Amino acid sequence: MPDEEVVTWRVDGRDVTVSNPGRVIWPAAGLTKADLAGYYREVAPVMAPYLVDRPLTLRVFPDDVAGTGFYLRDRPAGAPDWLRCLHYRPETRAGERCVPLVDDAAGLLWYADRGGVEVHLWPSTARALDRPDWAIFDLDPGPDVGFERVLEVALLVHDELAH
Repeated sequence: MPDEEVVTWRVDGRDVTVSNPGRVIWPAAGLTKADLAGYYREVAPVMAPYLVDRPLTLRVFPDDVAGTGFYLRDRPAGAPDWLRCLHYRPETRAGERCVPLVDDAAGLLWYADRGGVEVHLWPSTARALDRPDWAIFDLDPGPDVGFERVLEVALLVHDELAH
């Protein structure tokens, strides 16, 4: 696949194109943009039901995860019509946002093609923004904290919530 410039997959009744599928996104592991899109495509049946009608913010890495990333909080210009968004006016910003809503694998793949590596869901739905129905614990490794420690903390949080 690295020699191909574009790959098109038929997903959810839509053709979704992934450009530069051989571009390496995770240099240390040699994983490519096609690997990311393929992963989203594979986990979509489990993941998508949790995304439906929930605004989200994506962490985008235009080059690779070792480079500079940014948070995508608006549906990009030129997005297909089937890619929904929530028209929202934050109190802290003048003007309206068109916050992405991803309902299916096609939406996940479309954002993966744009370097959308991380998906951050809002704790409320588009129908009830002022009534969150989820609590989200965002546990991340850091320079001095490895992934094994994050797993330990995740299990402690789970045990406390179960208690």
